Amino acid sequence: MASELPMGELSLVAHTDLRLMQYHIVRLTGFSADLNGVECSLCGAGLKPVGILQNAPNINTAANVMVLGKSQVVVGAAANIGDSWIADANGHAIPMARGSWVGGQFYLAAALSATPTGAERSSVLVECLNPWWYA
Repeated sequence: MASELPMGELSLVAHTDLRLMQYHIVRLTGFSADLNGVECSLCGAGLKPVGILQNAPNINTAANVMVLGKSQVVVGAAANIGDSWIADANGHAIPMARGSWVGGQFYLAAALSATPTGAERSSVLVECLNPWWYA
């Protein structure tokens, strides 16, 4: 069962079609003067995440993004409780290698549950108000 505990959520504008991207990692991409809102799109590896998409918006519609709190996230690899998550090229969360600095990667969240290989989603504590950059 998916459960969320929103503590900090932003309402942004979907820059692209995100209807199949619920619980993916997103980033800020610009400002829409027509819609008077900050836009977001799927985050890739090495890009600064703004949070985890909570709904499935079409282009130019409201995108609800969790920046602080408990959320589900689509995962790209297995992880243990407490592991630090970063974004991969597909907007999936992957664990940061323990004890190593990964150049150009931004910390996104902490794993709240063990994630076995082949799992689709994991429960995380999102901490995107000031993502740490590992250079």
